[in-house]
Amino acid sequence: MNKVMHDETDMIKVMHDETNMIKVMNDETDMIQVMHDETEKITVMHDETDLIKVMHDETDMIKMMHGETDIIKTDMIKVMHDETDIIKMMHDETNMIQVMHDETEKIMVMHGETDTIKVMHDETDMIKVMHD
Repeated sequence: MNKVMHDETDMIKVMHDETNMIKVMNDETDMIQVMHDETEKITVMHDETDLIKVMHDETDMIKMMHGETDIIKTDMIKVMHDETDIIKMMHDETNMIQVMHDETEKIMVMHGETDTIKVMHDETDMIKVMHD
């Protein structure tokens, strides 16, 4: 298992294990988790209540489930799926969070207006974490 920790507070953790699962955790409360497994499923969970889930499966279906509360406005979240099998999840007007999955099995997680963090998983099972 590979663990990449961003700073002394373990603000960002990236883990890759035998099941090709990638978890990106934003802080101690595991605010953001991005998981990619053998079924090509991507799950994005916003908080402990799993308020937001975006899933991509073998049938190219996208399911977006909203939690019990109406905290998130319609304009705050955009989930797009096009012919190139790109999934983008944008958390707010500043595009704070983007999760993309394309034909190359690449996952990129970008947090912050400057795309500070990119987590990529490619065919060689390599994980790259880049910080601007």
